[in-house]
Amino acid sequence: MIDPFETGDQNTETLRLLRQVGNSRDELGEKLARHEFLSLQRELRSEHAFRLDIDFGTAVVDVPRSNPDLSVSKKGLPVLPVPLGSIAWVANASSMPVIGILVEDAPNQELAGRLLGLLSEHHRAPFAKLFFICRDYTPVPLLGRYGFACHVSEEQNLDLVGRGLHKRFGVQQIRSLRTQAQIWSA
Repeated sequence: MIDPFETGDQNTETLRLLRQVGNSRDELGEKLARHEFLSLQRELRSEHAFRLDIDFGTAVVDVPRSNPDLSVSKKGLPVLPVPLGSIAWVANASSMPVIGILVEDAPNQELAGRLLGLLSEHHRAPFAKLFFICRDYTPVPLLGRYGFACHVSEEQNLDLVGRGLHKRFGVQQIRSLRTQAQIWSA
């Protein structure tokens, strides 16, 4: 049997180069994810994991606490893509389910420990694209730095929140960061 890679024609050489580029992309993706995870790990283990130093001078910034309307028009809007996050790598993230993670209020060190546990597993063996539903803005800057999608919601009715996030982002279920229990499903 003739090996097409041994024939030396131009198409075979092109296929060989494409294979090498694909392998290099995978290797670089895994290395970048490892580097990002180590950075996240250091940040979460520090005592200032959620500190955000912004100097607005003398201006007073009022952050609106109202929730945006998550309903979809009758014509429907396209589902927006949810990123995998920079700490994980898979060849085809688009085929992964989107899972909402409810981040309840907790002391910073406790919150950092919970996030570290979940994100360590996500880094080791990515199982879904994570969409964080935060009760306040504390974890948003940290999660945003590592490419995670976040939504701040004080809405207590998780059915309402879940239905809106399902329509807009394809969230299939919501789990509690604190208990890991599923608390909503599409």
